[in-house]
Amino acid sequence: MSVGRGTDTPFELFGAPWIHADELAAELKRRKIPGLKVAPTQFTPNAGLYKGERCEGVSLTVTNRGSFRSMLMGLEIIAALHKLYPQNFDIAKTIELLGSQSTIERLERGDDPRRIVQDWSSDLDRFRATRQKYLIYH
Repeated sequence: MSVGRGTDTPFELFGAPWIHADELAAELKRRKIPGLKVAPTQFTPNAGLYKGERCEGVSLTVTNRGSFRSMLMGLEIIAALHKLYPQNFDIAKTIELLGSQSTIERLERGDDPRRIVQDWSSDLDRFRATRQKYLIYH
């Protein structure tokens, strides 16, 4: 997957030669990711994995920082790629990004990313409570 390295907008888009931009954009729009606008795009990176190859994908624009949750967005993108391109997208390679084999297994089974994030809430609450006493600036 190219994340736009070697373009004028790195990390604001992603794609690959095997993605169909309109199809992926429609799937991500259907998922209604809060605070995010998605649009189909095409690009040819001059660096990275698909250097010099025409890629299709989507551009990402955060429209509301208050409602946007980057982890949910990431899980929704992984779920969409797994659903649409299982022959090209190796979900197991996302372990370095997610750090959780159980999350990958849930995505492989088709669990709703919103439910996955919701199921983390008690662990996150405990972490936030522990972290609070170490914060210097609030």
